[in-house]
Amino acid sequence: MSDAGRKSIHTHLAENLTPDFLKSQEKQNAQLKSGQEDDAIGRNTPQNEKGKVQKVWDKIQGNVPNASGNEPGNILAGGPTTGHREDLK
Repeated sequence: MSDAGRKSIHTHLAENLTPDFLKSQEKQNAQLKSGQEDDAIGRNTPQNEKGKVQKVWDKIQGNVPNASGNEPGNILAGGPTTGHREDLK
């Protein structure tokens, strides 16, 4: 279960299991935007205010307050270190 205002882990995984070429550009843009919003919430919510599952997910994704050395952006939601096609150009 996800915290209020956050994308569920199931949603994150389902979005990323579907290859981009099977999604419309509109769908890809919507997923990128919602992923970035979720990342921002994750980075700006203190760990003691997160549920257990959300804490683990955010730690995996690098979305923890004051995480040093992490680029903004969710690894699975198209952040700068994803290796997506756009990053390889």
